[in-house]
Amino acid sequence: MDYSRIHEEAFSVEGVHFKKTKKRTNPKKADPFLILEGQRPLLVTAPHSVRYIRSKELCRSDIFTGALAYLLNNYTNCHALAVKKLYGGDPDYDIVCIFKDRLREFTDKRKINFLLDIQGAAGEEPFDVRIATPKSNAPPGQSNLSSIIARNLEKCGISKVTRNRAREEQPGSIIGFAAAELGIPALRVEISRRFRAPNGGGPEFDSLFAGLVDTLNEIEEFLP
Repeated sequence: MDYSRIHEEAFSVEGVHFKKTKKRTNPKKADPFLILEGQRPLLVTAPHSVRYIRSKELCRSDIFTGALAYLLNNYTNCHALAVKKLYGGDPDYDIVCIFKDRLREFTDKRKINFLLDIQGAAGEEPFDVRIATPKSNAPPGQSNLSSIIARNLEKCGISKVTRNRAREEQPGSIIGFAAAELGIPALRVEISRRFRAPNGGGPEFDSLFAGLVDTLNEIEEFLP
């Protein structure tokens, strides 16, 4: 399929669903999460799709990670869970976390064979995409999954793909929670701003999206 104009859709999605604001939402009055149902046993998460608060500090969003999750749901029929409103926490850091509560609730009711967590990295990082794997209590076959991601991204022209097993040991990480608490194989991709911000270059975003689509398709075939 031709994804050469997918960056144009991303602009529209980002503007409608993932607006950048400093205004906090009370999660008891308005749902801060966007949940998109799919038909495949794959789940994509975007915990930093809008601004978030870590250790009482307001942090910038990982722009267009929410749009990626939204469009992957559209084009691959995977499930997607993203944050659409600033609610006062950090899903990838907090131990007691309403995002993780929603994640557990969602996966308890559905068969999920794989979770792909999408986050951002600064444009000056020495990589295009960094793949992070949960070290502790990782389900069998985890290393094969990271190879699938790297191969599909490189096939689409993303050459600087690295792997990391350090930051995921942070107790509150999404992938650590998925692997240890939910028993779901999980990986995180940290994407350079150059590839996830279409205003910096549409072709780079289009290539990234194509690589992620191919990744999800292959992983579904790989997993039991």
